[in-house]
Amino acid sequence: HAWRTCIADHPEEFLGLVAPFTAPRSRYALRHRGALRTMPRGFREHSDSPAGEYIKWKHFLVSRNVTDRQAQSRKLIGAIQELSEVASPLLQFGWSIHERAFEDDPRRHMRTKETA
Repeated sequence: HAWRTCIADHPEEFLGLVAPFTAPRSRYALRHRGALRTMPRGFREHSDSPAGEYIKWKHFLVSRNVTDRQAQSRKLIGAIQELSEVASPLLQFGWSIHERAFEDDPRRHMRTKETA
């Protein structure tokens, strides 16, 4: 819920973070492994937002294609490092939501921050 709220509240920022993965002919890719068919409850007003489709995603996967030859070469480490640098802002966005997720959790009275 906190992740979706942050996307809905800051769609331009989020779209900027995923831009390297959605640009045509990009060497990077952004995918999901499951999405809701409809907008989740409380987010229906964001269905026309440019970031609306991402609100329905359950998971976010970033990747970069490498050939077999690249995977077997010493350059693989550089490709992995490059992907991590490109993905870092998106990861930071997610990590910044951690505190908000705890505060928005309706079951927060059942646990402490240390166990969350």
